[in-house]
Amino acid sequence: MQGITAAALLSGHHLDRKRWAGELDDRSVDAIFEGIRRGVLPTLMGFTLAYILGLAGREAEGRWILEEARKPGRLAHLPGRSYALCSLALLAVELGAREHCESLYRELEAYEGQWVVKSSTSWTGFGPIARYRGLLAGGLDDETRALRHLSDAVEACRRLPSPVWLAQVQLDLSTLLTRTPSGRQRQEASRLANAALETASRLDLKVIEQQSRELISKLASVPRLEARAVDR
Repeated sequence: MQGITAAALLSGHHLDRKRWAGELDDRSVDAIFEGIRRGVLPTLMGFTLAYILGLAGREAEGRWILEEARKPGRLAHLPGRSYALCSLALLAVELGAREHCESLYRELEAYEGQWVVKSSTSWTGFGPIARYRGLLAGGLDDETRALRHLSDAVEACRRLPSPVWLAQVQLDLSTLLTRTPSGRQRQEASRLANAALETASRLDLKVIEQQSRELISKLASVPRLEARAVDR
């Protein structure tokens, strides 16, 4: 990594800030992959950063890491194991790796109702477990389970409360509801996307803000598309 310490460049807090701000760069992503591949990073740290590869569109590297992490016993007895599993869940969903979505969904059942923390001594979280089970269910095209888990995640974020994670899971749930955007579901998807946008704008969460705007625009275009279909 040529003079750049892993702690400085690959700190989970550092990357989280860059992710929320939409500032992830190729240099950071390259360092993550090389750190995992060459064993420079501790096992837990490496796999908890795996989700970044999915967000960056690094499919080949992401698949290599996913296969490596899912080898039998690879994550056994690690502190912060749930954090690694949730990071891998995001990567599996992004890559469309259904077999891993199914196994990760089952493994995370043991943590249902909990929040992900980054280590036994960390005060920072990675959202509710329900979010990741919901996304995995969505990756398996099980919209009933996905809806239930993501709705639970929204309520968990309200109870804590956690405005940042509430905005994220509202966006997740809104995205799910747009798969079949009709009637009440479309109205609820729009409400959730607008709520996520308001929080993201206030807290300067640029990625959620941009994605919320895009989803709102998509939802607004659906009635026009339906009207054209009827005219034909």
